[in-house]
Amino acid sequence: MKNIFLILAGITIFQVNVFAQSSIEKNKITAKLFMEEGMGKARHLELHTSDFLVHAGKVTYNLQEDYAAAIENRKAFPDMDVKVIQLIAEDDKVVVHWRATGTNTETNMYIPIATNKKGEVEGITIFRMADGKIAEEWGLTDFISLLLNWGLLNGK
Repeated sequence: MKNIFLILAGITIFQVNVFAQSSIEKNKITAKLFMEEGMGKARHLELHTSDFLVHAGKVTYNLQEDYAAAIENRKAFPDMDVKVIQLIAEDDKVVVHWRATGTNTETNMYIPIATNKKGEVEGITIFRMADGKIAEEWGLTDFISLLLNWGLLNGK
Protein backbone atom coordinates (compact mmCIF):
# COMPACT_ATOMS: atom_id res chain seq x y z
CA MET A 1 0.00 0.00 0.00
CA LYS A 2 2.88 2.39 0.77
CA ASN A 3 4.34 1.78 -2.69
CA ILE A 4 1.03 2.68 -4.38
CA PHE A 5 0.72 5.89 -2.35
CA LEU A 6 4.29 6.93 -3.24
CA ILE A 7 3.66 6.24 -6.91
CA LEU A 8 0.44 8.29 -6.86
CA ALA A 9 2.20 11.13 -5.02
CA GLY A 10 4.94 11.04 -7.67
CA ILE A 11 2.38 11.30 -10.48
CA THR A 12 0.70 14.28 -8.83
CA ILE A 13 4.04 16.09 -8.39
CA PHE A 14 4.95 15.34 -12.01
CA GLN A 15 1.62 16.72 -13.25
CA VAL A 16 2.08 19.94 -11.27
CA ASN A 17 5.59 20.39 -12.70
CA VAL A 18 4.36 19.81 -16.26
CA PHE A 19 1.57 22.39 -15.76
CA ALA A 20 4.01 24.95 -14.32
CA GLN A 21 6.45 24.34 -17.17
CA SER A 22 3.78 24.80 -19.83
CA SER A 23 2.61 28.03 -18.15
CA ILE A 24 6.17 29.36 -18.15
CA GLU A 25 6.64 28.39 -21.80
CA LYS A 26 3.35 30.09 -22.70
CA ASN A 27 4.52 33.26 -20.93
CA LYS A 28 7.79 33.19 -22.89
CA ILE A 29 5.88 32.83 -26.17
CA THR A 30 3.62 35.78 -25.26
CA ALA A 31 6.61 37.98 -24.35
CA LYS A 32 8.44 37.10 -27.58
CA LEU A 33 5.31 37.68 -29.66
CA PHE A 34 4.84 41.12 -28.10
CA MET A 35 8.48 42.16 -28.64
CA GLU A 36 8.89 40.88 -32.21
CA GLU A 37 5.39 41.35 -33.62
CA GLY A 38 3.91 44.10 -31.43
CA MET A 39 6.97 46.31 -31.05
CA GLY A 40 8.97 45.12 -34.05
CA LYS A 41 6.22 45.07 -36.66
CA ALA A 42 3.72 47.47 -35.04
CA ARG A 43 0.97 44.87 -34.93
CA HIS A 44 -1.78 45.60 -32.42
CA LEU A 45 -2.03 42.51 -30.26
CA GLU A 46 -4.32 41.92 -27.29
CA LEU A 47 -1.53 40.66 -25.02
CA HIS A 48 -1.90 42.97 -22.00
CA THR A 49 -4.20 42.93 -19.00
CA SER A 50 -6.63 45.84 -18.75
CA ASP A 51 -4.78 47.15 -15.66
CA PHE A 52 -1.31 46.85 -17.29
CA LEU A 53 1.41 49.17 -15.93
CA VAL A 54 4.88 50.16 -17.16
CA HIS A 55 7.38 51.17 -14.48
CA ALA A 56 10.00 53.55 -15.88
CA GLY A 57 12.16 54.73 -13.01
CA LYS A 58 9.95 56.75 -10.69
CA VAL A 59 7.20 57.13 -13.31
CA THR A 60 4.41 54.64 -13.98
CA TYR A 61 2.39 54.51 -17.22
CA ASN A 62 -0.87 52.77 -18.04
CA LEU A 63 -1.65 50.83 -21.21
CA GLN A 64 -2.90 53.83 -23.20
CA GLU A 65 0.16 55.91 -22.29
CA ASP A 66 2.43 53.01 -23.27
CA TYR A 67 0.67 52.68 -26.65
CA ALA A 68 1.15 56.43 -27.22
CA ALA A 69 4.90 56.09 -26.54
CA ALA A 70 5.08 53.09 -28.90
CA ILE A 71 3.39 55.12 -31.66
CA GLU A 72 5.90 57.95 -31.09
CA ASN A 73 8.79 55.48 -31.36
CA ARG A 74 7.33 53.99 -34.55
CA LYS A 75 7.11 57.48 -36.11
CA ALA A 76 10.76 58.15 -35.25
CA PHE A 77 11.84 54.70 -36.53
CA PRO A 78 9.29 53.66 -39.20
CA ASP A 79 11.31 50.61 -40.28
CA MET A 80 12.01 49.44 -36.72
CA ASP A 81 12.54 45.73 -36.28
CA VAL A 82 12.92 43.98 -32.91
CA LYS A 83 14.53 40.60 -32.38
CA VAL A 84 14.62 38.66 -29.14
CA ILE A 85 18.14 37.57 -28.23
CA GLN A 86 17.34 35.65 -25.06
CA LEU A 87 14.34 34.76 -22.89
CA ILE A 88 14.53 33.73 -19.25
CA ALA A 89 11.40 32.84 -17.30
CA GLU A 90 10.55 31.81 -13.77
CA ASP A 91 7.22 31.80 -11.95
CA ASP A 92 5.21 34.74 -13.36
CA LYS A 93 8.20 36.73 -14.71
CA VAL A 94 9.80 36.75 -18.17
CA VAL A 95 13.07 38.57 -18.84
CA VAL A 96 13.72 39.51 -22.47
CA HIS A 97 17.08 40.62 -23.86
CA TRP A 98 16.29 42.23 -27.22
CA ARG A 99 17.85 44.22 -30.08
CA ALA A 100 16.03 46.84 -32.17
CA THR A 101 17.25 48.22 -35.49
CA GLY A 102 15.83 50.99 -37.61
CA THR A 103 16.33 54.30 -39.39
CA ASN A 104 15.69 57.45 -37.36
CA THR A 105 13.57 59.86 -39.44
CA GLU A 106 11.97 62.05 -36.72
CA THR A 107 12.67 63.26 -33.20
CA ASN A 108 11.11 61.55 -30.23
CA MET A 109 11.45 61.52 -26.45
CA TYR A 110 14.88 59.85 -26.70
CA ILE A 111 16.39 61.26 -29.90
CA PRO A 112 16.74 65.08 -29.98
CA ILE A 113 17.12 65.42 -33.77
CA ALA A 114 16.12 63.48 -36.88
CA THR A 115 19.40 61.92 -37.99
CA ASN A 116 18.21 59.86 -40.99
CA LYS A 117 20.76 57.30 -39.80
CA LYS A 118 20.34 53.60 -39.24
CA GLY A 119 20.83 52.54 -35.67
CA GLU A 120 20.81 49.61 -33.33
CA VAL A 121 19.89 49.53 -29.66
CA GLU A 122 19.69 46.75 -27.10
CA GLY A 123 17.59 46.48 -23.99
CA ILE A 124 16.33 44.29 -21.20
CA THR A 125 12.62 44.11 -20.39
CA ILE A 126 11.05 42.28 -17.47
CA PHE A 127 7.40 41.29 -17.77
CA ARG A 128 5.12 40.09 -14.99
CA MET A 129 2.48 37.84 -16.47
CA ALA A 130 -1.07 37.21 -15.23
CA ASP A 131 -3.37 34.63 -16.82
CA GLY A 132 -1.13 34.44 -19.90
CA LYS A 133 -1.09 38.22 -20.48
CA ILE A 134 1.43 40.96 -19.73
CA ALA A 135 0.42 42.71 -16.49
CA GLU A 136 3.51 44.79 -15.69
CA GLU A 137 6.71 45.86 -17.41
CA TRP A 138 10.09 47.17 -16.31
CA GLY A 139 12.78 47.95 -18.85
CA LEU A 140 16.14 49.46 -19.60
CA THR A 141 17.26 50.51 -23.09
CA ASP A 142 20.83 51.48 -23.98
CA PHE A 143 20.12 54.77 -25.77
CA ILE A 144 23.50 56.16 -24.64
CA SER A 145 25.37 53.78 -26.97
CA LEU A 146 23.05 54.71 -29.85
CA LEU A 147 23.60 58.45 -29.31
CA LEU A 148 27.38 57.94 -28.98
CA ASN A 149 27.47 55.93 -32.24
CA TRP A 150 25.61 58.71 -34.04
CA GLY A 151 27.95 61.35 -32.64
CA LEU A 152 25.16 63.06 -30.70
CA LEU A 153 27.01 62.65 -27.40
CA ASN A 154 30.62 63.22 -26.56
CA GLY A 155 32.07 60.00 -25.19
CA LYS A 156 34.77 61.70 -23.13
